[in-house]
Amino acid sequence: MNINEMDALQFQEHFGTDEQCRDFLFKLRWPKGFVCPNCDHDDAQFLAPRRLYQCYNCKHQSSVTSGTIFHKTHLPLKCWFWIIYQMTHDKGGTSATRLASQLKRPYKTMWHVLHKLRLAMGRRDEGITLAGLVEFDEAVLGPEARRPTNSKVGVVLRGTKQPRKKPMVLFPETKRRNAKRSSKSSLRQKQSISA
Repeated sequence: MNINEMDALQFQEHFGTDEQCRDFLFKLRWPKGFVCPNCDHDDAQFLAPRRLYQCYNCKHQSSVTSGTIFHKTHLPLKCWFWIIYQMTHDKGGTSATRLASQLKRPYKTMWHVLHKLRLAMGRRDEGITLAGLVEFDEAVLGPEARRPTNSKVGVVLRGTKQPRKKPMVLFPETKRRNAKRSSKSSLRQKQSISA
């Protein structure tokens, strides 16, 4: 079953224990079986008390979590997996406060976990650049985004009835060869577009 199509109950069946999470990480990290990260040897013994794999060739010890965001964590893997599930299946994401109450963990721990996950997701998408035709929908940015508005007029419903929306123009960065523009001409273009 595809992980993206799981509902919460199916997710709990597949990742309800730390052992199930470790098995999943093992298959993800070493799909063809264990391979030593030090010498590329493919045979190891499992040291059960410490949950480590020790290479028969070079005696290097490795775990399924070493070199990942789960490395040296005291939080159970099933909690990490649940947090990842919550982040990816809720349109608005999830908050540290909500996770802290759901998992009965300190807020600070949940905040650090979410921060680590967001950094990892950001690093994954670092190399992706937009190309071709890019379309944007209308959006309201800034503190006015959370206040209720009268959508017909675009007026913020507070004490005053003056429109507070300001046009915003986004210019993607492009590299052009042999194209030099003066700052005045580009400024005139920006003003004419925003007007």
